Amino acid sequence: MWVVELDEAGVRTHTPIGQGSGDVAWFGRDTTGAIDRLVLLRDVVGPVLAEAVRSHGPIDVMSLAAQAVAMGDDVHVRTQASTNLLLRSLLPALVEVEHSRRVEAATFLSGNYLLFLSLAMAAARALTTWAGQVEGSSIVTGMARNGTEFATWLAGPDPTWHMAPAPPVKRALYQPGRSEADAAPDIGDSAVLELVGLGGACAAGSPAVAQMVGGTMAHAAELTEELDSVTVGSSSRFTIPVWGMRGSPVAVDVRRVVERGITPSVTTGILHNSDGSGQVGAGVAQAPIEPFIAALLELDATLGA
Repeated sequence: MWVVELDEAGVRTHTPIGQGSGDVAWFGRDTTGAIDRLVLLRDVVGPVLAEAVRSHGPIDVMSLAAQAVAMGDDVHVRTQASTNLLLRSLLPALVEVEHSRRVEAATFLSGNYLLFLSLAMAAARALTTWAGQVEGSSIVTGMARNGTEFATWLAGPDPTWHMAPAPPVKRALYQPGRSEADAAPDIGDSAVLELVGLGGACAAGSPAVAQMVGGTMAHAAELTEELDSVTVGSSSRFTIPVWGMRGSPVAVDVRRVVERGITPSVTTGILHNSDGSGQVGAGVAQAPIEPFIAALLELDATLGA
């Protein structure tokens, strides 16, 4: 696994090494191939990466993400640039690793365009954990979906998870032979990225997102502009060249969400709803507003008391 540390906040988060695409357990596959991938990560890729990171030293995850945003990644549905930047940084250390199966590790890493995704999620979780130490705040510090329910919560030491049914994934691109009839409701922990200025927050600069939402960069920019209307800040790090070099929106304010009736759009993958065949497409899920209303009412009651 990866370990991400935010030293100034005393926060540490963890995340599995990304399994890649195709026949893999994290996309709901229960097959011999999925098990073989996990064994490869345990016995080969994990040890090789661990030795490379020890040799290289700490990696500034969000610095890589910022560079990738300028190169067209939203660091959610598209992580090609961020993954390439990560591997470039580790390359000298990787070639020094003396592992009998290092060629297998290199083959896997070079083909895993999703490698950076779980690492970015852990870094985002570290930031929202730090923000969560502020009590009585209206800033949303958590969004998660399990394919059945969507949950959101605000900052505070013991936040309440407010839930509603998980939304469908709309404005989607499906793999050949797949359609909306195959799609499961929104699922995953990756919506934390939208809360720190990545994912839908920087869709304005991502051609991959544009393909899903209408085909033009103007369509993609609509996602970023919607989120910008319910946040209270802009990133000083994630600047979007085709959006006038503006920083992506950060800090979703539950008050603005409820007042304006605009919820975060989450760029995400789509899993099959029943047959265990894994990912069937990618698209945009619109968070339901009910959990945000419940969170605001709870905050009002807490502050009033």
